[in-house]
Amino acid sequence: MRAALRRGGSWLWTELTRERRWGRGPRRRAGRSSRAGIALLLTVSIVALLTVVVTEVVYTASVRIKMAANARDEAAAEALAQGALGFYQLFLKLSESMEQNAFGPQIAAMTGMNALDLWQFLPSLSTSLLRLFVVTDGDADEIEAIAAQGGLSADQRAESQERAKTTLRRPFLAFEGDFTASVTAEDSRLWVGDISLDAEGRPNLYSELLIALMARDDDQTFLRSIGIDDPRELVYNLSDWTDADDNRLFSGGRESALYDRLDDPYKVKNAPFDSVEEIRLVDGWHRDAIWNRYGTQLTIYGDGKVNVSTASDQVLRAMLRSAAKVSATDSYLDDVVRLLRTRLNTPLAEGGVLFTHDGGLANWLEEWYAGAFDTDKIKRLSMVHSSVYRVTARGEVGEATVEIEAIIDFSRSKNGKILSYRIR
Repeated sequence: MRAALRRGGSWLWTELTRERRWGRGPRRRAGRSSRAGIALLLTVSIVALLTVVVTEVVYTASVRIKMAANARDEAAAEALAQGALGFYQLFLKLSESMEQNAFGPQIAAMTGMNALDLWQFLPSLSTSLLRLFVVTDGDADEIEAIAAQGGLSADQRAESQERAKTTLRRPFLAFEGDFTASVTAEDSRLWVGDISLDAEGRPNLYSELLIALMARDDDQTFLRSIGIDDPRELVYNLSDWTDADDNRLFSGGRESALYDRLDDPYKVKNAPFDSVEEIRLVDGWHRDAIWNRYGTQLTIYGDGKVNVSTASDQVLRAMLRSAAKVSATDSYLDDVVRLLRTRLNTPLAEGGVLFTHDGGLANWLEEWYAGAFDTDKIKRLSMVHSSVYRVTARGEVGEATVEIEAIIDFSRSKNGKILSYRIR
């Protein structure tokens, strides 16, 4: 058998290296040169094949290493974001404890700031900014120069860790990457948990607030430009989404007709909202223009009262418009909100105002604009201590970025109950 294989191999080699003549060309001397040529060709082919194989193996390995590094950085970034969230959860718990012990007014009196809750003194935190302050000792010009060059270098980051050493087992800021975090009062927004009509077909308190949110002259112009003549259509669509029937409030007919005609139809929920993002499923609110203008002022959390100390000007104007007993023109309401904002931002020692109880705004309005607003309505809508917060934490390591957004409710638990948790 082996002899036959040797004979076959010898015959194959002879055939591959045998000189061949095509046509009537001159005869060539068969010999070693022809065999060397085919050997060279085979060698080059094998080397090329091995090169391709090795290149593919090296490339695959480098891709896997890069993927592993990205996964490592993403895990580290998520850990930083979770750490920032945990920090604010603890900080908010401390703030709630101080509120229960009535320390807020004392701190406000000592600092001169118009803030009743501890979290208002530290609404955001950034480790990259802390590193800048540590390295530059707070020098504004040096901070600006470092920011212009794209942030701290590796040596400067190491310096920040060295200068921030403490008696702890690990130095402060001794970790790779950075995190930023911020907290806002979720109950500074308008509540859509009970948008409905009363027994006589009139908008209830919270529906009035939403209608007032869209009642400025520039709002009317904006809505007409996108085909909405009456803001009640948007407000009543929210009620239709959550009520138990299929009767449309604004113009009659079936609620489900608005969604059956979509390219990808879905049913009306007929139950309370489970998330703020769910509002975007409601007809009209799915538009980016509507959502960007009004959606950021809405919430499904809380009990309907608005923290007037932290509410936006847009929300404050809606509250005042819904409670106005006089002709509330845009310019008039702008003047009231401007004065209120000025007083809220002025230090207490210089004549600033601090609302220490839920009737504070109503009393202030009665003092400055006697008889112009329904102060009883303002009292029903106002509060000064938040219990529901939105914490946004962002971790960054290398090119990996992870953001966590959580809604924390301290009215349900002294440690804060997480109602919503999203990673993106």
